[in-house]
Amino acid sequence: MLKEFYIYRIINIVTFILSKKNFQRIFIFSLLWRSFFLVDWDSSKDERISFGNHFFYCKLSDRIIASIGEISLSIFLSNKFKIKYILIINIFLAEIFAWLALILNATYFCGNYEYKFWGLSFFIIALKNAKEKNVIYTLVYFLITIYYLKYKEICSEKTKINYSVSAIKNNIKKSIKTNNVDKDWKKWKSNKSWMNIIFGLSSILTFF
Repeated sequence: MLKEFYIYRIINIVTFILSKKNFQRIFIFSLLWRSFFLVDWDSSKDERISFGNHFFYCKLSDRIIASIGEISLSIFLSNKFKIKYILIINIFLAEIFAWLALILNATYFCGNYEYKFWGLSFFIIALKNAKEKNVIYTLVYFLITIYYLKYKEICSEKTKINYSVSAIKNNIKKSIKTNNVDKDWKKWKSNKSWMNIIFGLSSILTFF
């Protein structure tokens, strides 16, 4: 077992206990769940690996839990910063591209748009805080904006996508596959960058 994964779990357990709002707790619980049932989202590999041979360790399961958590986050942030509709709409659009990445096997191409919608959402929050002269909050959310807009620049590369029904069915079957179990840190290291942000910091940021 990798020590980083223990750290992710501890952070999310503590933040879940400290959280008070329902949608905040749903979001943090989704992170906690995903930090236990790890999924390999590295598209550069010929064959992705699994942390366990069970449905909960597959990409489809992870995407379902992530969507529930992220939509809950959008509602929580909308209520917290009193920004009606636009955050929920933005993050809902981000979820659409996240699902397209799964069913079309186009993580780079669709991920580009997914992250741009997330970046726009946090930019709106930064502007809201700037208007109310909350300097620290403005800085925090502006830095998050930069992260989301820059992190997936590689996704802008053109990707040939197969839209045929047979290809979509095959991609869905692959998203349920979990038999390639491997817990070697060298094989998981390529996931560290997004896991550090999503599992390591996301729940903490909901308190700002």
